[in-house]
Formats: sequence, structure tokens, C-alpha cells
Amino acid sequence: MGTDRIQSASPRATEGFYIVYLFDALGEVVYLSLNQGTTDFVNGEFVPKSPGVIEARVEWARATLVDWLPRVGASTVMDLHDARLGAGYERGDVVARAYPVDRIPDEDTLLLDLRIFAEGLRTLYEARVDRPLPSEAPEVVEAEEAAAAASGRPRPPASAGFRTNAAEIKLVEERAIELARRYYEADGWSVRELGKPFDLEVRRDSEKLDVEVKGTTSDGRAVPSGT
Repeated sequence: MGTDRIQSASPRATEGFYIVYLFDALGEVVYLSLNQGTTDFVNGEFVPKSPGVIEARVEWARATLVDWLPRVGASTVMDLHDARLGAGYERGDVVARAYPVDRIPDEDTLLLDLRIFAEGLRTLYEARVDRPLPSEAPEVVEAEEAAAAASGRPRPPASAGFRTNAAEIKLVEERAIELARRYYEADGWSVRELGKPFDLEVRRDSEKLDVEVKGTTSDGRAVPSGT
């Protein structure tokens, strides 16, 4: 695999997959981990990626490596004892091998483990050519881009993935509005579809609500609660 293709598969530490040694905060264990970018660098700060996206990419990677994973042997669940960046590395871990500090293997064993992990990483890089990584639900990306534009803080570009086309977006929106209308009517509201500036105007007694409806093609985990 050429250097240019490797760089495009994992151009920076916040994107794609990579191999990393991670030390737990207690200094008791070091892990060899096949991991992934779990943050985006935005306006000088590291912003965590959506947990749903990270989980989907772990599942994508493990499915891609199903024939390779037995070579690693028993994998380890990492515990870095760190609630900040460490928690992100734990979520992003595809597979890991633990080395207690009082039982570090000899150099030849460490090198062999590293070569095995490199083979798995190469498999992921090659798979990305034909199988893009899971990304945020397109409607979530669009909502975040709109919010970022309004606040003057650009949203980082979405990772590789499938974006819904215009016809599909329209069908999703229409279905979402229909479900929202049924929900309010079942709860005793009278509903009028507006389209602009809001999708629905709902009234019940003296109450009036302007409702903007957003549909999703995902399972909803990427949509923040309370919105």
C-alpha cells in the first residue's frame, strides 16, 4: 500500500485508525491498542466525536477484521483510569493487548505483537477504499453545520460516509412531519402545517407552539437529548 494511500486513510491522529501505546494513569499497565481518532480539533480545542459514531466505527473495524482478530488472541478491555481523554481512547479501542509494568515481554515479543497489529491496521486501510467509515447521520451533520454557521464557529468536515440525496431527504422530512402531526393530534392539539417559518403550528386551549420537525435515518443516538 503506497504512502499516499496510507496518509489518506489516516491523515492525522484525529482521523482514521492507528496503533498506539497507552499508559494507564496509575502507571501499572501499558496497552498496545488498535485505536481510532475520537476527537476533532476545533478552534484550538479537542472536541469529542459522537459516541454513536465511535461505537459504529469500532463495530465496522471488528467486522472487517473478523478473520484477523484470532491472531491477537484474548483481547483486553482497557482501563486507563482517566475520565477525560482516556475515556475516549477506551471507547475507540478496536482491540488491545495489556502489558503489566512488572511483566513487560522481551523486545522480540513486543516487536512480533506490533507486527501483528500492523497487519490488522493495513487491513483496515485497504478496506476503507471500498467501504467508507460510518459517519454522523446526514441530518445531524446538516443541523450542526447550520448551528455552527449561525454561531460563527465552523464545524469540522464530516468523515467519509454516505450522505442522503435530496429525494431521500425530502421523504424523511415528510415522514417526520406526518409522525409529529399524529403525535400532537393524539395528545389533543389542533395542528396546522405551515412549511415556513416553522413546519407546524399546534394549538390547545390557550397554548400555541411553533414546531420545527427534523427526521433522522439513524437510530437517534447521535441526536442530543432535549432538542
